[in-house]
Amino acid sequence: MTQTLQKVQPTQKYEKLIEILDQFYSNRQQDSRCLVFVNAKDTAKWLDEQLYDKNYDTGALHGNLDQSEREANLKKFRQGHIDVMVATDVAARGLDIEKVDLIVNYDMPNEVATYVHRIGRSGRIGNRGAAVTFIAVDDNDKAFENVDILEKLLTIMKDAGSAIPDWLEEQLQNKDSWGDNKGDKGGKDAWSSWGGKDMRANEGSSWQSNDADGSNNAWEKKW
Repeated sequence: MTQTLQKVQPTQKYEKLIEILDQFYSNRQQDSRCLVFVNAKDTAKWLDEQLYDKNYDTGALHGNLDQSEREANLKKFRQGHIDVMVATDVAARGLDIEKVDLIVNYDMPNEVATYVHRIGRSGRIGNRGAAVTFIAVDDNDKAFENVDILEKLLTIMKDAGSAIPDWLEEQLQNKDSWGDNKGDKGGKDAWSSWGGKDMRANEGSSWQSNDADGSNNAWEKKW
């Protein structure tokens, strides 16, 4: 498994994803597939719609779909009728699909165990897979993600022999300078508050997240 981290400003995530998908299609082997993981079901729905409008063969797995819709999309993905699946973690648990060559973490997960679960969907049955993870940064290239998760992530990548970007190692070495006060944009609280946000200003949208769907299931509301 090849693991890669890419720093990207939240408003540029979508543009960066398009670049990665275009490269995937240029180099893909026959029947190879891509899984794009996000942290919220509204993000999954929006991203699937945007990619479909650009004529990508996409589908989605998230909490706003009923079971029959999820199963139909999953069947299409397994059969190769869908090349790119956009999924949340709850909807995507238990996925066992061959020829998933690329995993894109559009949103950095909130737990390292979830990261391991996600990238484990690729590189199976002797095939080498690849995982690209977006690390959200501000205008000064300082990461917004949770510092504790990033430290654990780097440990995982080092153990796997993956290349670690110098810019992220330098930030983690200087983490004490971020501050711990709430409201401090350089502090850990600020990092956590930005993790996984999907900023869509580059699409000219005034979209605001509203995951409340009347469900009594806390996971469904989140995902």
